Amino acid sequence: MVRRPPPGGLGDPYPITVWLDGDRLAVLMPGESVTRETTPGRHRLKAFNTLLRKTVEIDIASGEEVRMVASNRAGFGTMLFAMLGVGPLYVGLERELS
Repeated sequence: MVRRPPPGGLGDPYPITVWLDGDRLAVLMPGESVTRETTPGRHRLKAFNTLLRKTVEIDIASGEEVRMVASNRAGFGTMLFAMLGVGPLYVGLERELS
């Protein structure tokens, strides 16, 4: 499962597109989530916010449920370019601990 945090954070207006092993799963807005069953083993999860992307490799054991959080976040470039009136939002893709 991949989810976005509820509205109220930085980058709320910008969608995050999520892929699993090259297959597009969903375009997520704040508060939305997508769930997909898959086989055990190593998988590649990618999130893209129309400017920057983040890719992580995840290992899934048989019967395991993996929860990830995708978010737009500020970084060094965001603050640097904010002085010019624009700044990139970086993509965060973190595994949730259950």
